[in-house]
Amino acid sequence: DSTLSILMAYKKENLKILSQENQKQGAARNNGLKIAKGRYIWFVDADDWIEPNVFGKLYNRIFTSKVDILGFNCHDAQLKYVDCIIEGKELFRNLIRVGCFKSGPCFTLFDRNFLLFNNLFFLEKCIYEDSEYLPRVYYMAKKVLYINLHVYNYYYNQLGSTKKTSTPKWVCDNFIFLLLPSMKSFSDKIYRDDKVLARTFYFYTALTFNIFLNKLLKAQRSDLLEISKDVKNIKQEMIHCFMRSYDYRYWLEGIMLKLPFLLFFRIYKMIKQNSKV
Repeated sequence: DSTLSILMAYKKENLKILSQENQKQGAARNNGLKIAKGRYIWFVDADDWIEPNVFGKLYNRIFTSKVDILGFNCHDAQLKYVDCIIEGKELFRNLIRVGCFKSGPCFTLFDRNFLLFNNLFFLEKCIYEDSEYLPRVYYMAKKVLYINLHVYNYYYNQLGSTKKTSTPKWVCDNFIFLLLPSMKSFSDKIYRDDKVLARTFYFYTALTFNIFLNKLLKAQRSDLLEISKDVKNIKQEMIHCFMRSYDYRYWLEGIMLKLPFLLFFRIYKMIKQNSKV
C-alpha cells in the first residue's frame, strides 16, 4: 500500500522510518525498539488511533512517577489499581485473578531502558505474540502505574492480516511450536524461585491453550486430524501447566487432556456449546 509514501511526507529530524519486508508484528516492533532513541516506547498499531493532545499527559505521568510501565484505557475492574504504584508481578497476579488482564502492548507506555536492560523483545515470525510478551514484561517490572485516562482507540478489523491468513493449521503451528512452549518454559523458570507466583503464570498458559482450542471450534475434521499429531508435541507440557495452575477447572481439563486429542476436543466442544445454552 502507500504507507511508506505517506510516512515520508511527514518525515522530520526526530522521526525515524524503517522500511522492511513483512516479518510480522513481532519483528517490526523489535526492530523499532532497537533503533529508537527516545526514553519511552509506545507500540501503536497502524489501523488504530489515539486521542489528540495526550503525549504531554502521558509523558508527565511516567516521567514524574519514574515507573517502568504506565498503563491506561482501564477497565472497570482495573480501577482499584489506578494511581497507585505496584510491582508488576503482583499487579499481573491481581489482574488475572479478576479476569481483566489486557495482553495488548498498545495500552501501555514503556521505559525503553527497562525493556533493553531486561532483554524484553517479542517472539518473531508468529501471531498472537502479545500474549507471550506482556507477562514477561510485568514479571520484570519493579514499578507499574495505571491511570484512568482513555487515550487509545482500537479498530476491530474483521479482515485484518491475521484473520485473512489464519488457517487452522497455521494457527496451530503458532501456538504449538512458538507461543505455548515459550510460556511454559517461562512459568517453569518462575516455579524454581516462587512456586506460589508460578501458579498464576501456569494458569495464564492454560488459558492461552484454551484460546487455541476456541480457534479450532469451526475447524474441519481433516484439519483436526492433522492438528492432533502436532498437539502430541506439547500434550504432557500442557497437562503439567493445568495441574500446577491450582485451578479446579483446569485440573479437570488436564485429566481430560490425557485422552486422545480428537476425543478430548469433542468433549471440549460439547461443553462449550452447552455453556451457551
